[in-house]
Amino acid sequence: MIISEDLSLRKSPPQTLSTLTTYITQPLMSLGLNGLHDPTSPNRTHIITVAQLKEKISKVTAKSKTAFNRLAAFVNLP
Repeated sequence: MIISEDLSLRKSPPQTLSTLTTYITQPLMSLGLNGLHDPTSPNRTHIITVAQLKEKISKVTAKSKTAFNRLAAFVNLP
């Protein structure tokens, strides 16, 4: 499948390390997030919400919101 077609799918891609870069890391890095410490709470115990991310960064797009939600789901896997 072509990446652009795959990105347009409504269902989440398989949660593997290879999809982590394409679907999560690149969109978040385009916002200026440099590591997993950036989207965490001040005490570093959990990932912030999309609303809190919007307060920190004004240029949050639909693609970056999706990536952020996928990151939270990926991190919360058992």
